[in-house]
Amino acid sequence: MAFIVLLLSYNNTAIAKHSEYNPLDYGLTSARNGEERFWALYHTHELAKKNNSIVSYKGIDSLEIDIPLNAPSIPLSSYTDFCGLVLTIVCNHNNYVLFELTQNVKEIPINKASVDSGIYKEYPALAKGLYLLQLSDENLWVKQRVGFDYGHKRMDVVLVKNGKSKNKTVFPYNNKGTNLIAKYCKVTSERKQFKNITFRRKPGNTKVASLILVNNQYNVNLDNISILTPRDTLYGDQAIIVVNSCVVNFNNIRIDGTYSRLDAYGYGITMNNVYSVT
Repeated sequence: MAFIVLLLSYNNTAIAKHSEYNPLDYGLTSARNGEERFWALYHTHELAKKNNSIVSYKGIDSLEIDIPLNAPSIPLSSYTDFCGLVLTIVCNHNNYVLFELTQNVKEIPINKASVDSGIYKEYPALAKGLYLLQLSDENLWVKQRVGFDYGHKRMDVVLVKNGKSKNKTVFPYNNKGTNLIAKYCKVTSERKQFKNITFRRKPGNTKVASLILVNNQYNVNLDNISILTPRDTLYGDQAIIVVNSCVVNFNNIRIDGTYSRLDAYGYGITMNNVYSVT
């Protein structure tokens, strides 16, 4: 019980009575193949997220899972400790993201002058509490990228606390050339943890499996992660993806190989529209 009390204090959030979930208790021991092992992990994390609880892989040294056809990404709660797990991925159906720490956003009408001032107290949805505000300009910032057949739209992500932004946009929005679109979501101040895993892509995979997507999040810690990728002709890697998020900390990350080629592309870490990444 003392262990649970410490975790409650650390996360500063209400945790359900069943405060820790482990795949060993949710079908992993009886799973007969890689796909069944995948679903055991999926249901464990699904329950943990529903109950705002911890996931621990204590007692599991290594696993090999096979990603089913059209499988959904595994949803994450705010605290996942893989406890040194070596997780081998077989991915042959479609490109795939294994874990996701994400939430939806809602569109909100915002005056361009409010964006430049950083004051949002006139909007009831943003006046009290902690929010991420996604800002984008529907007019192209760059009409055509050099060497590519498409343009680029600018984006910003702003942390709003009690109706006041904690950071500024890169460039003003209050001008005739900007067509502003704003979306928001509520966030919590607790630190979200994802740690202590070795993610191994199995040789011979025909599709790219990414480890994690972090989307619409605040205060995330990615710690003690190793990603091992064999030499291959695959490309287009995004081993770790972080988008539309504020205050993300990478600590002790090792990426040994990616799915990439000299004539193509591939990334160990992909980031877009982020603020305060360490």
